[in-house]
Amino acid sequence: MSDPEKKIQDNEISAGSAASANESHDQVSSGSAPSGSSRIRRILAICGIVLLVGLYAAAFIAALTSSPGADRLFTFCLAMTVIVPVFLWILLFMFRKK
Repeated sequence: MSDPEKKIQDNEISAGSAASANESHDQVSSGSAPSGSSRIRRILAICGIVLLVGLYAAAFIAALTSSPGADRLFTFCLAMTVIVPVFLWILLFMFRKK
């Protein structure tokens, strides 16, 4: 085997071992359970999404049924669109990793 061929082969071997080391590290880190703080943050974020989607669905249904309180419900949903994310941001800020 000539010298250039040996260098290419050595480079391929070292690149392959580095890639496999990165893959095994990714498997270990992605398989671990989230920490307590991360789990709380995720739960709060999902609750916020569910709350906002529920508010929008209620406002949409009220508007389709021409209910008398639809205008107030729309105003309430508009206010909650700002208040809920700000409130969740404050809560998430409190559970931030230090």
